[in-house]
Amino acid sequence: MNKKRTQFKVAYILDSFPNTSETFISDEILSVMELGIEVVIFSLNRPKSNVQHLRISEILKETKIIYLSQQSKKNKLKALCQRLLLHRFKTTTVLMKLMHNGQESWKSSNAFSYASLIENEGVDHIHAHYADVASQTAMVISSMTGLPYTFTTHGYDVFVSPPLNYRNLVLNSKKMICISEFNKNYLMTKYDLPTSKIEVVHCGIYVNDYIKHNKKQISTKGQSVKILTVARLLKIKGHSYLFKALKRLFDEGKISKRFTLTLAGDGPEYESLVKQANKYGFENNIKFLGFQTQDQVAKLLAQCDFFVLPSLSEGIPISLMEAMASNKLVIAPNVNGVSELVVDNETGFLFQPGNSKDLGDIIGKVIRSPDGFSEITTAATEKIRQNFSRIENSKKLISLWRASK
Repeated sequence: MNKKRTQFKVAYILDSFPNTSETFISDEILSVMELGIEVVIFSLNRPKSNVQHLRISEILKETKIIYLSQQSKKNKLKALCQRLLLHRFKTTTVLMKLMHNGQESWKSSNAFSYASLIENEGVDHIHAHYADVASQTAMVISSMTGLPYTFTTHGYDVFVSPPLNYRNLVLNSKKMICISEFNKNYLMTKYDLPTSKIEVVHCGIYVNDYIKHNKKQISTKGQSVKILTVARLLKIKGHSYLFKALKRLFDEGKISKRFTLTLAGDGPEYESLVKQANKYGFENNIKFLGFQTQDQVAKLLAQCDFFVLPSLSEGIPISLMEAMASNKLVIAPNVNGVSELVVDNETGFLFQPGNSKDLGDIIGKVIRSPDGFSEITTAATEKIRQNFSRIENSKKLISLWRASK
């Protein structure tokens, strides 16, 4: 890794690292390190899987991960007493805030044990991902140490399971980072947040990883069309609606039985989806590959004809960025911040989430006109290059960190 040190050190506080489904976090960490930021990672939990993306090994060569084990009540009390002896007034103030804020802040009660560890690392700034235990912990540690903190919100922590003290979490931070304008506007309205506290920084990808593979176009009129979906096998990802859309197309004679749908991703809906595929007679058409590394996904994108993301809810998906950078036509749900990435009929196609007929109609249109979308795919690739570069967006993030010092 070629980089120039900039005498600035950031502590990342994360729920679990490395997490195979959160490549946007590992890519962000690697990119800020490439830009000269020294990083130390504090992981509240150990990863559930030992499988790692290639970039994780690059990160581990240059920094360390400190796993913060959950503390017993006895150790929590001991750490609290030590903080009270050393910093009586500040610790008492933090305790009062925790009591006032209720259950959300008490999720981070282990922070009393972690504060000294972070102080000993000599960091300049704390950054967390997701408005959950990691960000709550960052807030408490910041209150005890005086270190500034920022945190990035995504999708689940915005729309599905937001913390009860969202406003307090934001107001105590230097900045809350949103991954889309949609999320920013939603949070500002819902929690009456000041604009000055919120910035939009897109996740972004290493664009060249995908551009180098982007040569293959749809070569047939649907007789052996290859469709790719990259998403965890969760109900909210909407695979079932994609299966229904393909079944209708087949029943209407608009798609051949020689089509292939490749699913990259694992998750708890695997058995249910296999059962549905078999019910529709698609056992030889739908391939369940399970978890795939970033490099494997790039190769799958190179081999497919077009990309479908059938989700019911999304933030601004990395998988769509990867497909668009690979010069693949994308079909995506018109939900939340997706339209900031996919502009209908300009950089891809949008359908109404949960509407298998709408989705099927668009897939049918793509299959009928395989050579008619080069302008769309070219525009999509250029949009990713211009607005969703991992390095360029990390430069913006770093400037926000530095401004808070």
